[in-house]
Amino acid sequence: IPVDLMPWVFLLPFALLYMWRQRNESDAHKLLLCWTIPAFIFFSLCTGKRSVYLLPILPALAIGMAAYWSAKSESFSTKTYIYGGYVWLGLIGLFTTAAVFFSINTPEGIERLPLLLSALALGGMVISGWRVIRKSPRQFLSTFAAQVVLFFMLITYAYFPINNGRKSVRDFCKPLYELSVTNEPYSLYLVGRYKAKYNFYTNHSQEFIFYNNVRFESDKDTIRDRFEDFAKDYDVRFDSTEHQQEWDAVNQKVLAFKDELIATDSEKYYDWIQQDLDFLVGALTSEHSTFILLEEEEYIWVTMLEPKLKQYSVVQYDAKGKNQTLLLANYASASLPLQIDTQFAYEK
Repeated sequence: IPVDLMPWVFLLPFALLYMWRQRNESDAHKLLLCWTIPAFIFFSLCTGKRSVYLLPILPALAIGMAAYWSAKSESFSTKTYIYGGYVWLGLIGLFTTAAVFFSINTPEGIERLPLLLSALALGGMVISGWRVIRKSPRQFLSTFAAQVVLFFMLITYAYFPINNGRKSVRDFCKPLYELSVTNEPYSLYLVGRYKAKYNFYTNHSQEFIFYNNVRFESDKDTIRDRFEDFAKDYDVRFDSTEHQQEWDAVNQKVLAFKDELIATDSEKYYDWIQQDLDFLVGALTSEHSTFILLEEEEYIWVTMLEPKLKQYSVVQYDAKGKNQTLLLANYASASLPLQIDTQFAYEK
């Protein structure tokens, strides 16, 4: 709720208290309380919590905050408007500074123009707001409302596209999507946890490898989590030979944990790990076009357990944001019209 109601959320505690005190004075306030409180309590007690579940109560909260402000705003002193206005302009100033900084030091893969335009718009908001406070503090509320609308428009049309470009896997999955829409036959496997974004952007069904969350003895972490942590603890990249000591350290930990698993319960190790490793090797060695989607940490520990996998090409690698994802392809997939920027290792 705090995020969904920003920046008006600061009025929410006062508005709720006001509605409660006015419940016997007006049926409208009773309606608002009955609209919000039961739904909020019910969804708060539910195990699965998502912000979208509370969307139906947001109109009632907005009406309540508007009623509180309408009833109380006349009693606020001029200093309240001045101090509140300066707090708001201070926040906008911080966003302006951040936009200017990132427009000068633009991270790789991010367009500079939207950041520059955002910085100019935010700077204009600070100047216009300051002039309103200086001339007529009580008129700042209407300026504040207009600036809130503009601020969220900047977030929608500037920040979200930039952020989505850094985090979205749409471009990464585009070559597979094009194969799917042209009905090219291929199999797609996903290593690790289910990620709906890959299913959506490839437009292709997936089979899962190392999907089960098997726990090791009494640990809270799963076996897969333990393997992934080994790769995360060191500065290791799938295609780098500059950090051989770190690679050897990870390899030693992975193999030591493998031996520990076998010594503890060899049947569990075979059923969960070796069986999936054999399945993965079988998929890549088949004569059917096959692609494997997996993240970098997963590639590292999987190839340490099964070195044969290193002979297959990583035909796509996305290191933008946190989506350090690899696309592994077998020999048979070389015959497909895969549109990629990297060099395909197999002859077509």
